[in-house]
Order: sequence, then C-alpha cells, then structure tokens
Amino acid sequence: MSISQGNILSFAKQLFLALIVYCFLILCLGYEFGSGDQTEFIPLLRDNIVNGYFKKDFFVQNYLLSGHDVRHGVIATCDIGNRFLELNWWLFILHFLSGMVMILGGMAVLGHFTKNKALLVAALCIIWGILYGINLGSNEIYYAQLLPSLLAKSCLIWAIYFYIKNKITIWPAFVILGSYWQDMAAIQVFLLLTGSNFIVFFLPWLRRKVSFKNLFKQINLLPNFVFLGYVIIFIFLKAGLLTSNNTTDSKPLIDILMWRVGHHFDPALYSLRNYLTFGFVVIPSLFLIYKRNMRIFVFCILALTGCLIYALLYQVFPQIIMTQWFKTTIWVKLLCFGALFIYTMEFIFLMFGKQRKLNVQAALLTGLLALGIYKGPLHDVPYQLPFTKAQTDDEVSIALLARQKTAKDALFLIPPDNSTFKIWSKRSCFVDYKSTVFDSRVLEDWLSRITLVYGISLSDQGGLLAYPKMRARYKDFLQSPTNLNKIVVTHFITEEVLPQYTLLGEAGRWRLYKVK
Repeated sequence: MSISQGNILSFAKQLFLALIVYCFLILCLGYEFGSGDQTEFIPLLRDNIVNGYFKKDFFVQNYLLSGHDVRHGVIATCDIGNRFLELNWWLFILHFLSGMVMILGGMAVLGHFTKNKALLVAALCIIWGILYGINLGSNEIYYAQLLPSLLAKSCLIWAIYFYIKNKITIWPAFVILGSYWQDMAAIQVFLLLTGSNFIVFFLPWLRRKVSFKNLFKQINLLPNFVFLGYVIIFIFLKAGLLTSNNTTDSKPLIDILMWRVGHHFDPALYSLRNYLTFGFVVIPSLFLIYKRNMRIFVFCILALTGCLIYALLYQVFPQIIMTQWFKTTIWVKLLCFGALFIYTMEFIFLMFGKQRKLNVQAALLTGLLALGIYKGPLHDVPYQLPFTKAQTDDEVSIALLARQKTAKDALFLIPPDNSTFKIWSKRSCFVDYKSTVFDSRVLEDWLSRITLVYGISLSDQGGLLAYPKMRARYKDFLQSPTNLNKIVVTHFITEEVLPQYTLLGEAGRWRLYKVK
C-alpha cells in the first residue's frame, strides 16, 4: 500500500470518527434553527433588508445605523448560500461543516494525550455533550445551532493545535481567519497564544538551563519574522475594535451589559456547582499536564490567571468586563477535562489488562450512548433539522400566521422570552429583550423601551432572572389600548384573551391581535 493510500485511509477514518461525535452531539443536545442567538443576525441578512422587512425594527435599524461590523462575517457567510438554498438547509450545512472541522481539531488537540481513538471520541462526547453547561460564564465551544462563535471556534481550535505543535508561522493564520466571524474570541486566543509563546520561549532561561545570551542565539529569524507579520496584520485588522470608543461614556454601556448579560460577565453569578466541578477537575489535571506538555500547561495557567485578575478587579475597574475573559475557560475545560478523563481511563485499562481493554471500551461507549439518549430524547431537546418537520411548534406557527395576516410595515410587541417570532414572521418589533447593539446610546434607548413595555430597570434583577417579572408586566401593559397607541404599535402576540383588541388568529396557546 502506498503512502498516499495510507494517508487517505487514515483521513477517512478520522472523518468517520468525527461524524460519530457529531451525531452523538446532535442526539444529546439536539439542533436548533430560527431562535435564540440567531435572532441577532438572521434579520440582518441581505434577503430580508432588500425585500423591505424590518424597516421599523428597533434592533435591525439601530444596528445598520451604528456602522458596527461585529456580525458582518456570519451575515456574509449566510448570504452566500442563501442565494441558492433555503436558509434552514444552508445553516445546517454550515453547522455540519464547522462542527466537523471543530471535532477534528478537538481530536487533534486531545491527541497530544493519547493515540487511543475510542478515548478521543469518548472525551469529546463527554466534554461537549454530557457536560454541556458545566462551565464558568455560560459559554461553550460547541453549540446546537449555527452561531458566529461556532464558525470562529472551528478555526481557533486549530490555532491552539498548531501552537501546541510550535508552528509559529501557522497558528496566527487560523486566529485571523476565526476573527472574521467573532472578534473577541479571536483576540482572546491571540493574546493567550502570543503570551504563552513568550513564556515558553523564556522558560529555559527562567529555569537557568540556558543563559540569556545563548537563548537568543537559538532564534530562527525567518519564522519569527513571519509571526511578526501576522501580528501586524492582526492588529491592523482589529485596531478599530481594540481602540474604538463609540460612546461618550462607557459607564452606561457597562452597567447595562452587567445587568443584561451578567451570567456571562459577572463571576459572582456563576453557580457554585460549576466552580466546584471546575476546581475538582482542573487542579489535578494541571499536575498531569505539567509533567507531559509544558505548552498546554502554560496556556491553561495564563487563561486561569487572567480569570483571577478579572475576578479581583471587575468591581473596582468595571471596564475589564469588556475583555469577557472568562470565556477563555472553554479552552481550559477542553484541555483539562480531556486530560483527566484520558489519563484516568488509560490507568483503568492498565488495571484490567489488554484482554479486557476492549470490554471496558465497549462498556464506556455503551454508557455514553445511554447518557446521550437520557440527556437528549428523554428530555425533549429540539431536533429542528431541515429534513424533519420539527418547525411546527406554537411559536413558529403564530409567527407564520403573523406574516400571512399583516403587512411588512407592521410593528409588533412580543413577549420578552420569545426569540422565535422575529425570524419566522419577518416583522418589525418595537423592542426585544434578546437582541442588543453594543453602543451605550442605543442601549440606553433600548433599556427605556424595555422599562416601558416589560416594567423592569437596572434596579431589578436582570439577565435570565428577569423573565418572570417581565412576563407579568407585559400582560399588564397590554390591558390598556392607550399604552399601545402611545408607542404606535400595530399588532402584538400574547397568550391572553383580550376582547378590547381585534383577534386576527390563533396558533396553539398564542393569539395574534391587531390594535384597533
């Protein structure tokens, strides 16, 4: 067999294993389309703008007027395929491709701990599937829907791999590519890998194994000049984001962000369970990693040190939240959870011996499948795949009814926790709780609208904890037609029976009303 044939077979095997992981993640976490964070970019697609949708939508119009390009990458990527395919199919294809690239990258990264393919598959299934949600800051590497971060992290994980391989001329290219879809994640990884490279470079001198003079004699100039070129390119591309001050006062921006998305930014809001789980796994993992791979160890220590500085300073220096540094723990989770699981299983294999190793592996994979079924189908996770008929829930049905029954220029009020309506109805909203433009002037206007319709302010609980009060206040606000006439809203959806308005239709528990 020739080398090329061997390489092809090896790559085919890797693809097959990655496909197994992807299918398990779909089983375990489901797949979502047309809701959640997608409401922050699907309405901005060219097809919607050109066809005159969302002309009165608060989020869409303010995003377009702000000149921000933070979502440009995902919008342009979605626009490419949306010209030829239905959006749900194109987004699934993107999810599949980026998911497969990400899984192959995860297997390559964890491959520094073992060559056992079954353990690599099991590790990713556990970390990204079974342990989904065990994190600090409500962030993950893999998501069950197409998001900008999924596209970006499918590149960034390969940057980490090439950093571990000490390919200083390669990993920055993957960071720059990832930054096309998500700036902040790319900047975080860029800072981590650059800092880690410097620390690893100076480690022999710090350990007094090499003199300072001899240390620099070992430098290969060409790769470092290439690396410097990447650094200049990256800084040039991201200079606007790193240095811009698009607000006259950053305090309102920070106050509102801490209130709205504190579950991402405020370490005091992270659950004790997650802190304990993280500590229980990360501390012993770091000892194992220290003895086996110094580059991975330095990377993890640098990320965790940044988190400690963030946690100590964010109350006295709130601007530090703009770094969103706790999001870097997603990479620590992958590396530390992966290392501990792999080394533990290899120790168990040694205890059972070679003859019973296959039985242990079979039991492990069977147990994983059972856990995936329990976490997925038995807990009613959504499987909104394009080749299924899953897009028939009440939220989608009422949105489609609104598109059928109302004009393009209709202006809606929607419940605070409904992120489905805007995408499927293609109708403008007076305000929605999910979509935000990161500009203090826009956010202050957004908050005033939120306070008016949903009855909460910065003095109330924010984030996910705000939903119960907002739902109750929304019901109260709809009772008076005067409230709606003041803000020139033409329609709304609710679960309530309100005879003072014109009922246009029903879908399940939802009702569509026109303001008289």
